[in-house]
Amino acid sequence: MEGEEVNDVEAWSLKEMWVTEFEIKKSRFVTTAAPISSRSEAELFLEAARDLTASHNCWAFRIGNDYRFSDDGEPSGTAGKPILASIHLAGFDGVVVLVTRFFGGIKLGAGGLTRAYSAAASECLKDAPKVPLVPTELIRINAPYDYMSIAFSICERFEKIDAVYHADGISVTIRIPCSQFECVQDEVRDESSGIVNVERLDSSFQGEDPDA
Repeated sequence: MEGEEVNDVEAWSLKEMWVTEFEIKKSRFVTTAAPISSRSEAELFLEAARDLTASHNCWAFRIGNDYRFSDDGEPSGTAGKPILASIHLAGFDGVVVLVTRFFGGIKLGAGGLTRAYSAAASECLKDAPKVPLVPTELIRINAPYDYMSIAFSICERFEKIDAVYHADGISVTIRIPCSQFECVQDEVRDESSGIVNVERLDSSFQGEDPDA
């Protein structure tokens, strides 16, 4: 089920997978949250983590403006949407949250289910280790062969995506923090006397572990 577009960008992702559990009126709720970077990663996680012996496996994920959620048989709007709302309110992006319910014999009602799934997701995300999301962008450095050492010196400090060799030089694609673009541009221009150029390609967000 698709939702409406989420327009703002939040500041946190998960450092690692995190699992919590609690019980409400004999129903056991097991919440598993994990970092993801694509819809396919979310789908693979859900396929592996869902418990087929459980009553319901309800989930939501968010990657920027892309998100999905599922009530998995619970009354419409009582599970997937509250989980997604918890992800948003906790300030997370690039995460998937699966709440697995083992029915204990006592019905919770629509309001009770909404509160239970919201609490399950919120408590898990509150306790989970998180990392700040750092805005990054892809750049391409185009350099004649005589100046390709400049491009490779930048690669040593950041993440090289690929390198394409042409008849007259090399084009290297690198991911850098957005805050570093002007420094990189100035460095390349100064060291090559303006011969090597830097192109901006796109931007995204990545988690950065402050303990790394």
